[in-house]
Amino acid sequence: MSINNIDLSAEQLAALYPESLVMDREAGKPEPGSKKNAEPEKKMDSRTGKRAGSREAEVYRFLGNNLRRICFIVSYPETVFLPDEQLAFLTRMLSACHCSIADVSVLNAAHTPVDITKLITQLNPEMLFLCGIPPASLNLPDPVEPFTVCRFNGISTLLIPSLTLLSQEETADLIPIKKKLWASLRTLFNIQN
Repeated sequence: MSINNIDLSAEQLAALYPESLVMDREAGKPEPGSKKNAEPEKKMDSRTGKRAGSREAEVYRFLGNNLRRICFIVSYPETVFLPDEQLAFLTRMLSACHCSIADVSVLNAAHTPVDITKLITQLNPEMLFLCGIPPASLNLPDPVEPFTVCRFNGISTLLIPSLTLLSQEETADLIPIKKKLWASLRTLFNIQN
């Protein structure tokens, strides 16, 4: 073993670098080397990646990479993010808009209530889709009409039915809903046919 090839365990790295090696601006963590609060050193919680007993702001877990800053908020208590059928529908819908799951973030509000201010700080969305989520649950000030693109703090916001409803087989009742959704998506994503 040479000086240029030293293997360190995760515990050893954590002990050598108690602060983050890379500044996480979205989560608001301090830069490496800057002295932290006057809190005594605490061990890391392996489940959350935070210091045990820490009062750090909640960091939202999401599906996707948020490459195009498009956020979908859903509510599915029985799954981590989305059931398979709804994920398949969302993937097809995004594909029609020339996007993929990597372009978006999908948050499940059933597990962690979403605060719009924290969401903006962490994900900085350009578009926000409320999938069966009442706008009042995010403290949105203006009434948001379904399928109508509204602007809130510079974010294009769209209230749509739950993905459970939209992913069902097409019936006479569902066709007009999907047509309204497609018209809204064409406007948001500037899709020309």
